[in-house]
Amino acid sequence: MFTVTKKFKFEAAHRLHKLPQPHPCSNLHGHSYKMEVTIGSDDLDPVSGFVIDFGELKTFQKWLDDNVDHSVILGMDDPLIACLKSADIHTKMYIMNTVQSSAEHMAHEFAELIYTQFNNKINIKTLAVKVWETAKNCAVYNMPIK
Repeated sequence: MFTVTKKFKFEAAHRLHKLPQPHPCSNLHGHSYKMEVTIGSDDLDPVSGFVIDFGELKTFQKWLDDNVDHSVILGMDDPLIACLKSADIHTKMYIMNTVQSSAEHMAHEFAELIYTQFNNKINIKTLAVKVWETAKNCAVYNMPIK
């Protein structure tokens, strides 16, 4: 098994609205997120010798820049969504497919996106996404590959 790892970054605000007050994460707050994506395959490209060209993974950074960077990341049922949509200001939002915008859920959702984007190019056997909220705290999703 061969693996490659690429690091990504984005800036965003989020909140975990289901947590009770006075939990600090129930408040809107921001992070300088860092993310590590590890992709593994039994096969290497016969011409390049790569699992995947790191340059191809730049398309995921572009997706992050376009959709998540400098946004408010919210769970799908967060009441703040309606407030921000009705406000007379432009606010970039990324709405998660889950009820909480935790690092765990982000790791899972981003892994699904990466798998969908790249599995047609290589035969992915392992995929792990690590989302760092702070220098000391991260969540990891190891995708089960069938």
